[in-house]
Amino acid sequence: MGTREPKIVANDVEITIGSKSLKGADIFTIRLVTPAGLETLGSKMGIIATRPLLIMEEYDYENLWNWMEKTLSSCEGETWLDCVAKLKNYFDWEYDDYKEF
Repeated sequence: MGTREPKIVANDVEITIGSKSLKGADIFTIRLVTPAGLETLGSKMGIIATRPLLIMEEYDYENLWNWMEKTLSSCEGETWLDCVAKLKNYFDWEYDDYKEF
């Protein structure tokens, strides 16, 4: 995600995360904004943004990457579902509210 205005950012970041021992991966999403970027978002019922939200003073790829590495390493667990439970504290998971029929 490159940006010409690092102080005005409001984008969803999608990352694919999986277990080393399992085939495949799941998609997780977080909204990345700067304070000025928040002003560009429209509101619904007076609400501008909800979780998951990451606010950076200004967009900086290296700082974002370092935060992602630190956050992801803190979400390790014994099973994939243990990891997912921790990841959901920071990201939306593609299977939230999924119900088998």
